Formats: sequence, C-alpha cells, structure tokens
Amino acid sequence: MTGRDVTQYWPMHVAETEINERPPYFHSAGSVLRGAEIGDRLWIVTSNDGRMCVVQTFVLSGVDLSRKTAAKRLGVAAGRLMDTDCHVIGSGAPTWPDTPVDVHDVASELRFVSKAKPMLTIKPDGRLDPQTLRAMRTLESESAALLMQRWSSSTGQPDAGPMIDFDPNQADMRKLREASIIYRQGQAKFRQSVLSAYKNRCCISGFDVADALDAAHIVPYLGEHSNKVANGLLLRSDLHALFDNGHFGIDTNTMRIVIAESLAGTAYDDLRGRMMAVPQIERQQPSKAALDAHRKKFGLK
Repeated sequence: MTGRDVTQYWPMHVAETEINERPPYFHSAGSVLRGAEIGDRLWIVTSNDGRMCVVQTFVLSGVDLSRKTAAKRLGVAAGRLMDTDCHVIGSGAPTWPDTPVDVHDVASELRFVSKAKPMLTIKPDGRLDPQTLRAMRTLESESAALLMQRWSSSTGQPDAGPMIDFDPNQADMRKLREASIIYRQGQAKFRQSVLSAYKNRCCISGFDVADALDAAHIVPYLGEHSNKVANGLLLRSDLHALFDNGHFGIDTNTMRIVIAESLAGTAYDDLRGRMMAVPQIERQQPSKAALDAHRKKFGLK
C-alpha cells in the first residue's frame, strides 16, 4: 500500500535558493510536517507571483527526525539544515528543475482530504491565496495523479507516466513486475496467515500499522502453491519493494540482514546486520531454502 500525497509550502525565496544550490538529497523540515509518515509522498509547493508551482516531490523514508539525525543520514553537516526539530528525508538523488514547475492552470481542479477546505482559494484576479497551502494538506488521489503528470512531463522524471483509467475488465493488460503487487493484494488468505504469524509486525522494522504492511512472497508468486506462510515475510511497504528488487536479503546462518551496495550510505544503511524477527511456531518460520535462493538470485553477500 502506498502512502498519502501531502503538500508543504515553501516561500519563493527558499524555493529559489534550494533550486540554485541543487542539494544532492531529498530533504525538508518544519513543524508542519510532524504528522507525515514513512511512505507518504511530499509535494513541496510555492507561490510565484500568485501562481502555484511545484518545487520538488519525493517519497518519505525518514520522518520526524532531529536535525542531527537527518544530517547524519544525509551525510551533510548539521549546519546545512534548518534549525528545527522536525526533519524529513527521502532516498536517492533528486533532479532539480531550473525553476519551480508552474501548475497554476490545474490549481483550481485540485481537491484535498478536508470537509472544511477541500479546494484551494483562488482570488477573483486568478491569483492563489498562499495561506491555503500553509498547513500540510493531503491530496485526493486523482489530484495527486494530476500533479505527478504535470511534474513528470516538465522534469522528465519517471516517477509516473500518464494517468490511465482503471478498467477491471482489462486487468490482464496491466503491466506487471516480477513480484506484482496486483497478485499480492489478491491473496487475502495468504496475507491474513502472514499477518497472524508475525503478529501484525514488520519482521524487519517492527512497524505495526496493518494498512502499511505487505505479505511479501520470498520466491515470487507462481500460483496458489506459492501462498505458503513459509514463503512469506511481513514487510513494511517500502521494505517489500526493496526486498523484491534485491536491495537486501537474509543471511540464514544468522538471520541477519545483508544489504546491497545500492543502499550503502542511504537512509536504509542502518538495516545492515539487523536481526529479523521470526514467528515462534516453527512451521510458520520462513523457508531458509527460499531465503537462500532469493539472496543468491541477487548476488547478496
């Protein structure tokens, strides 16, 4: 399950400074972000002479961090970051636009999860009232897709392609990856069995919000016979994606995490050597043969 799409407002002078400096990391700060959660996508927006613009967007991999912790994870001096006690970060390196991406032509179409103020305030002269963006706001899914379409087409970043209407009768035409989330979500019994075995906690992070947890197949889904608890791990959604793509595996001699070089120096570097939790009931414990096969497949040492 993916997180929410939330907005944060930066004054234009702050946006211009960041774009000019082009820091090689995803980061923002401010007490308004205290309600943000790992897996949320942050949309940093600004107002350029009354026109709504997007400065940057990224998925949060660290939230509610101290200045010192955020600086350590990003590999920068603490003095480079804002002096506040609420920082958020993302993984990877950003592509910065030359100027904030103008999305004002769709500003009036954006809808937010709010009964009181579901829309932005556009003044009679067509200019945006920036006060309506001061608080962190959650976008409706269609509005988030609209922003992503505009952002991707303007910056060339491949976070998402064009919007596609979902037709349940055309499910077989959807593009699947090797460990497709479509299949994972379709295996309700498998999911419930894995949730029960791991007592509703991610076996890596201990995260215990069920809606953000996935029943991951160790060996990719090949049919109903793949849906065995011993072929499953309960993982937070972001960790599931990393596991499926071979960014980390499990050393079955120690049941500790082995990470790929792709995670070295990132916010996930602290996974290295962490002990994974396993179910107490032996028949529910993950298959060591399956874990070894996964690790071998991706060359994890």
